[in-house]
Amino acid sequence: MKRKAWLVKRTTADGMIEIRDSVDLGKEYIVDDETTKMINGHNFLACKDWTRLMVKVIDDEAETWFPTELLSFVKEESKDGGMGKDDGKK
Repeated sequence: MKRKAWLVKRTTADGMIEIRDSVDLGKEYIVDDETTKMINGHNFLACKDWTRLMVKVIDDEAETWFPTELLSFVKEESKDGGMGKDDGKK
């Protein structure tokens, strides 16, 4: 399922992943829930490996992967047709 998500913070809680300052907080993306998966990476500055739940995000410029903890997602459409933000957890 594709839905909207907004960037709500630039850095993960442990500081292993940072989104560049040129990306505005509140920027809207389209995410595809079917792309959500655990991804392993390495922070070269901290010399530490990390594992994160990440999702592919799509904007006008490109597709990339963001940690889900940096995003706030739109909940699924309700029966009355309304949509709302949730707390960023799936």
